[in-house]
Amino acid sequence: MEKILFIVNPISGSGNGKKFYDHFLKNLKKSYNIEIILTKERDHATKICLEMCSKYSKIIICGGDGTFNEAINGIPSDSECAIGLIPIGSGNDFMKNFIQTTDYNFYLDSLSKNTFMTHKVDIGEIEINHCHSPEVVKRKFINSCGIGFDAYVAYLNQNSKKIKGKLSYIYSIIMGLVKSKAIQFTGFFDSLPKEGNKLFISIGNGKTAGGGLFLTPYAEVKDGLLDFT
Repeated sequence: MEKILFIVNPISGSGNGKKFYDHFLKNLKKSYNIEIILTKERDHATKICLEMCSKYSKIIICGGDGTFNEAINGIPSDSECAIGLIPIGSGNDFMKNFIQTTDYNFYLDSLSKNTFMTHKVDIGEIEINHCHSPEVVKRKFINSCGIGFDAYVAYLNQNSKKIKGKLSYIYSIIMGLVKSKAIQFTGFFDSLPKEGNKLFISIGNGKTAGGGLFLTPYAEVKDGLLDFT
């Protein structure tokens, strides 16, 4: 097996990332030519990919959708580095577009036996203009982009300290319903203007978000289109 870089988020999935590293990757390193880097802070995966994507032909992310999204933002558009995902998060929505299993052995076996498949998938990009700053922030997204309610739910889930795992998603949804307010929206679809007050807007490359919610159920990650709800 060619040398592969594994980027592991140790706190993904309520600590499942650390367990995966201790019980699987450490042993794999004894037999295969791999390098392992553990993330230490938010956006660390972005920084690692920016630095390492020119040195490896494959980078495997071991974490959830958030860690994978960080990594995508660290891979230049002209890079030939392939990026993979072993889903260890709480929701794991992106991988469900391809396969449902979270059996770590399945993914490791496919890597060691070189039986995995690669796919060219769509990536969205959003420009964020803050009303109090002239800076325009650009972010890529590979599964979904939420504005309003679902973005607030994601924020609550990411910053939840008392509740972890899937229960955190449920708690965040309930709190989001209680506290969210409609937002004023103006946009263009097929050059036609649309406006109104919306509780949320979901832009989907994948079918689900938020741990299995079918916000854009007809989305396909390889059709060159983004779905809106």
